Amino acid sequence: MRSVVNVFFPSMPTWPDHELDLMAFRVNLLWHASKKRSLDLDVITKVREDLLGRLEAMFSSNAMLPRARVAFDRAKPLTNPLNIIIPAYLGLYRATLRCFIEVQYRSSHNNRARWSRILCEYARNADNATEDMSWNKKSEELSAVHLVSETLRLYPSTSHMWVGEDPTQEPAGADIEGIHRTHQVWGSSPLAFRPERWIELKIHVSEEPAFLPFGRKRLSTGAQGYERRSSMCPSRKAGGPRLIAILVACLLETIGDWQVSDSNDQDDVMSPGPLRKGLDAYESLSLRRPSQ
Repeated sequence: MRSVVNVFFPSMPTWPDHELDLMAFRVNLLWHASKKRSLDLDVITKVREDLLGRLEAMFSSNAMLPRARVAFDRAKPLTNPLNIIIPAYLGLYRATLRCFIEVQYRSSHNNRARWSRILCEYARNADNATEDMSWNKKSEELSAVHLVSETLRLYPSTSHMWVGEDPTQEPAGADIEGIHRTHQVWGSSPLAFRPERWIELKIHVSEEPAFLPFGRKRLSTGAQGYERRSSMCPSRKAGGPRLIAILVACLLETIGDWQVSDSNDQDDVMSPGPLRKGLDAYESLSLRRPSQ
């Protein structure tokens, strides 16, 4: 949560840890509630009002630093910081954890060394303009772009979406996870974490219509002529994928050769197939120093 706040709201004063913890807790509740087709409006309203009250205090005109351009105003939904915080925080948290596990604990020795080197080199040069531009260019060599994109393909920020702007019409459904795991697009092993597929199949991150990690494609046209779109996460343009690469690189360098300890989650981590997708998955996962 602190990474999201620092990246997307750099002009804000430093928030205390307990405020960030409470925000993360409430955001999690709201996110789970919003993913249910039958919404519990009482729960959503209570949590939302509590969260909005805290945000008003944090993003009030008096609290904003001079460089901040807009303060939060409930009467102006577009200024609501939750438009950025909710999708960015949840998407980054889920992807960062799973990318780290895939690279560090589910890969071969050679792949682990190679993938770790690529991510760490990117993180060390993340401020370099030339390196940053590589996210927007096609590359025939494996890069941090491919590692993060493969993570977002296999573990999108949300697996399904219900989209609708007209309350009198049935919402349109989008099976993001299914689209990301079809062999017609992604090859013979769509359930495997294999960043090399992007090069082998000549798939480009910004051009592939079957790659929707941040909900950027039109789903359908409604009766009134408007377009229904899946939710568009702000992370797609404001550094979300880059931040995933940097956070995973930091974990790789910090954790080193620590091993997964015996736990209920260990067998799942070491078994084939995709990792579990729940936000509460791997809560009991822990690490231990390697045996001497």
